[in-house]
This record gives sequence, C-alpha cells and structure tokens, in this order.
Amino acid sequence: MARLTPLLVAVTALMFLAGGCTANPVQVTPKLPPGFMDAKVPKADLNAYIYFSQGTPVSFSTRWFGDLAFAQTNAAFPALDDSVGVRTAWVGVGPTIDQYAREIVFNGEPEADAAVRLANSRPLTQAWRTGADVGIVYGTGEWPATAKTALQGSDGRPFSEAYPDSWELLRMAPSSPPGKPVAA
Repeated sequence: MARLTPLLVAVTALMFLAGGCTANPVQVTPKLPPGFMDAKVPKADLNAYIYFSQGTPVSFSTRWFGDLAFAQTNAAFPALDDSVGVRTAWVGVGPTIDQYAREIVFNGEPEADAAVRLANSRPLTQAWRTGADVGIVYGTGEWPATAKTALQGSDGRPFSEAYPDSWELLRMAPSSPPGKPVAA
C-alpha cells in the first residue's frame, strides 16, 4: 500500500492542476473517457483503478501480456504480431501491488486469444476470454480468486456506485478539459 501513496498524490495533483484550484471546489459531471460510466467495476476490494478508452482502437505492445520472445520460439503459440489493438481496458489493484485484475476489449478474437495464451504462460496469472473480451488476474491468495469470480460472473457495479467517495472526488475534475480524456 505504501507504493500507492505517491501515485495517489500525483493523480490528485494533476486533477487540481488540470481543473485549477479555487476556494470553493465545484462538483460537476466530469468529461470522462468513452464508456467509463457504463463500465462495471468488479465486487472485489480495489486500492487503485484506472480505466482507459480513447474511443478508437489503440495499439499495445504484445509484450504487455507475456514473454513474446518465448512465444515466438515455441511451436504451441501461433504467429504473434508485436502489437495488438485494444478498444478499452481497465486495471484494478488489490490489497497489495502484487495482486491485480485487468479487463481488456480487443479489436478481435485472434488478438484476444493471443493475449490469453501469453498471459497464461506467466506464473501466478490466470486469463480467459469471451469473444474479444479478456479477463486477467494475477497474484496469490484469496483476492485473485475473488476478483476472478466477480469478473467471470459479470458481478460489477458502475464506479460511481462501487466507490461513492472516490466518485465525489472525481466529480471535481473539469467538465470541459483542454483535451479529450482517455483515462480516469
């Protein structure tokens, strides 16, 4: 948890710099990345959460999901490109930085399948897919199992309901930022 403190301070500082500091902060409906309000946060205790969506697919390095060099020399893996197209993604950190969950929506099923194969080749990682949607959990203990059950069961709530105090802080972000938001 101590490692999350600098991240929290940095994010809070950026929010105030982007929105300006006023004597009486005003809560608004902030401009958020496409799909943020509809995304379901799993019913698992999260210490950090970041949602990413640009509205159009973004290229991510295939190495983000596992050892690409190993996969390219292993006949059990199909030919893999150096990058994959991602439409939306979120990452949630559990009770420790060593426990996390991700949900990623890829451009297509072949890319999703490649990501699942790579992720499952890593120790302590469990990955699965439904169509182009991929779920990944990492870590040991009870939390990864709880997060996996929540993700597979589509057992989630909108961020505003799952974390109402954090949502109230997020509502201080600008409603008309200088650029298009891609993450929250």
